[in-house]
Amino acid sequence: DNRRSLGCSRQYFKKRSLRHLDHLSAYDEDAYIEFAKQVLLSVNPYDKEFEAFTTEYYDDNWNMKTKKYDAYASHLTFMKILFGAGQRYMLATSKKVWETANKNIKDEIRPELYKELWDKNVETVVEVLVKSKVLLVQTFAFNILKDNPKALKNIGLEMLLQMMNLAHDEARKLFFEVLKEEYTKTEDTRIIKACLFSEDEEINAFAIEKIGSNLDFLLEEKMMVEIIEKCDEKTMNQIFTLVPKLENKRVIVDDIISKILRDVFPFKPIEVKRMYKLLRYSTDAIKVEDITKLMEEDELNERHLFAVRIIRLKALVHLELPLALKEKIAQYEHPEMLATTIYLLGQLEESELMTAHEMLVTFLYHEEKAVYKEARSIIETLAMDERNGSVLLKAIVEKSFVSASD
Repeated sequence: DNRRSLGCSRQYFKKRSLRHLDHLSAYDEDAYIEFAKQVLLSVNPYDKEFEAFTTEYYDDNWNMKTKKYDAYASHLTFMKILFGAGQRYMLATSKKVWETANKNIKDEIRPELYKELWDKNVETVVEVLVKSKVLLVQTFAFNILKDNPKALKNIGLEMLLQMMNLAHDEARKLFFEVLKEEYTKTEDTRIIKACLFSEDEEINAFAIEKIGSNLDFLLEEKMMVEIIEKCDEKTMNQIFTLVPKLENKRVIVDDIISKILRDVFPFKPIEVKRMYKLLRYSTDAIKVEDITKLMEEDELNERHLFAVRIIRLKALVHLELPLALKEKIAQYEHPEMLATTIYLLGQLEESELMTAHEMLVTFLYHEEKAVYKEARSIIETLAMDERNGSVLLKAIVEKSFVSASD
C-alpha cells in the first residue's frame, strides 16, 4: 500500500491495448478474435461519447484552423480493428486519435486488420453482426460474410430472426429475403414475430399480411403484450384493424390484465392507450372478476384508474358490479373515481336520478372533463322527457347565476 503509484493514465491503457492487440494476433489467434469481438461490442451503449468532433488550432502563420475527426476516432483499439489495414485513416503522431489520411477514400472494402483471421472465424462475425448496434461494425461484419458465401448460407434461424433490426440496409433486406423463403417452406410463426417487431416498414407489411391469413398468431401466449410494448404506431394501428376479427378475445383480456397487475408504476402512456383500445375491442370477453382484480388494493393507484375507465365503456353497461365494489369506488376523491360514481348513478331508475338532479347539475360545473362529461350524458338522457327537461333547465339556470361572478 505504501508503494509509489505507477501513474498509469488513460492514454497509457489505450496505447497498451494497441500493443496487446498486435501481440494476440501474432501468438494467440483465438484470443485476438475474442478480444476484438468484445471491443467492437463494447461501444454499443456509448454512441454519443464517440460522435464525430472538431478541434481548433493555429498554423505556423497563427491562422485559426479547424480539423475534423470521424466518429470513433478517439477509440484507438476500435478503429485499429476496423481500419488498421486500410488507407483512409492513420494514427496521429500523438497516438491519441485516428486522423483522416485520405478524404477521397470513403467506402473501403474490408480495411480491417488481419482479414485472414476473421475469414477463419465467421461464426464470431455472425455474432458480432447480430449483437452490434453500430452501423460501422455491422458494415464490417457483413462485408466479411459476403466474402464467405458458404457461411452466409449456413446462418441458423435464430440468428436470422435477429437480423430484422439491423441498421445496415443491404444486410437487413438480404436476410429478410432468406426468411421469406424459409416461411414459405415452414410457416414458422417465429419469423412473423421477428418481422412484426422490425423497424423496417416493408418487413412489417409482410408480417401484417401473414397475420391477416393466420389470426391465431395474435392469440399466442403473451403475444399481444409484446405487440403493445414493441410495435411502432403504424403497425399497431394495423393490428387494431385485425382484433375485431378474432373469435377468442378472452386471451387478449387475460394477457392485458396480467400485464397491468405485473407492471410497476408509472405505466407508459402509449401502452396504457393501446391496452385501453384493445379492451374496447374485447368488451364481450371482459368479466366482473377482471375489474375486481384491478381494484383489489386499498391505496389508490394506476390500476384503479385503469379499472374505472374500463367500467365506463358503453359496451360494458350490462356488467353487474357488486355493491361493495361500487361503494369502494365512491370512497375515492380522484376525478376519475368521481366520474365513475356518477356514471354508475346513471344506471339508477329515472325517478331516483331526478330526486338527485341538483347534485347532477352541480357536476356540470366540475373542472375535470371526465366528471362533467358523465354528468352531461345522464342529464341529456333525462331531459328527453319534457317534464324532466323543464326541471333540469331551471336548476341549470339557477346554478349558472350562482356560479357567475359579480
